[in-house]
Amino acid sequence: MFNVVWNIILLVISGAALVWAASLAVRHVTQIARKFGLSEYITAFIIMSLATSFPEIFIGVSSAIGQAPQIALGDTIGSNIIDLTLVIGLIALLARGLSTDGVAVRKDLWILIAASLFPLLLGLDGLISWADGLLLIIFFFLFQGWQIRQAGHYTKSLEELKQLKIGKSVCWFLLSVLVLLISSKLLVDASSHLALNIGMPEIFIGMTVVALGTSIPEFAFSFRALKLGHSHMVLGDLLGASITNITLALGLTALISGIKIESTNLFLLLALGYPVMLVIFVLLVRSRSKISISVALLLILLYILFIFLESSFK
Repeated sequence: MFNVVWNIILLVISGAALVWAASLAVRHVTQIARKFGLSEYITAFIIMSLATSFPEIFIGVSSAIGQAPQIALGDTIGSNIIDLTLVIGLIALLARGLSTDGVAVRKDLWILIAASLFPLLLGLDGLISWADGLLLIIFFFLFQGWQIRQAGHYTKSLEELKQLKIGKSVCWFLLSVLVLLISSKLLVDASSHLALNIGMPEIFIGMTVVALGTSIPEFAFSFRALKLGHSHMVLGDLLGASITNITLALGLTALISGIKIESTNLFLLLALGYPVMLVIFVLLVRSRSKISISVALLLILLYILFIFLESSFK
């Protein structure tokens, strides 16, 4: 009983720390973007998406070292499903509609669909090997390089960079990332301990409890970005984090220990469900200038349906 109460208290404290850190990160990453002349979308996609994906990356490395890569597999894909359904749906409801204007958003969606097929294709033989992990990591760096080129070529001299005076913003941003990392780790540990007492499979824990915990940074960042008037950062962070999760986080896990597919039914639900939800998401937003309240509700219902299917397959 004491352990249960302690874990609940830890969940509340770490959740509050996540919200504070996300607010701090939004403020200073915006200042950095303004100094370099980057768009809010690109800044969130390249910089903040990596920061909010640190929990998934940390969980991946930790679970690989601890010989429990199934948790990382469930967390990586499960958190992406949560980001693209529950998180975007809730943010769009709070904003009474979320803008999807911008060619970059639509390009990133199709690239994300292609990347989402990786786990399914790589896991068809029952194992996501270290070589598969290396391919995923290479894809991540190639894609980030492409994103940087899309953002423009910068020719600032060393003296011009010094005059930007971004040292303070960078320090505060790094501090917020550190708090995001620590508080996410505490939250995931508390969630995992509560779930393990019920006797759930590792991959199921990863795709539900842990995935919900590691998706909190994305939700907290998106919510604060919305409140501070930076709506274009919302989709930039969520789509960027999804690609980071499915390539870098999953790739590092596989590179360290390899991921053997133990629960075929749950893996197929994850690996097939993710690209299907992505296609539905693209079809919903492709011809619209914003995610409306009705679309937001539909995205939330998709997540509820996914949870129901998870319970059935478990």
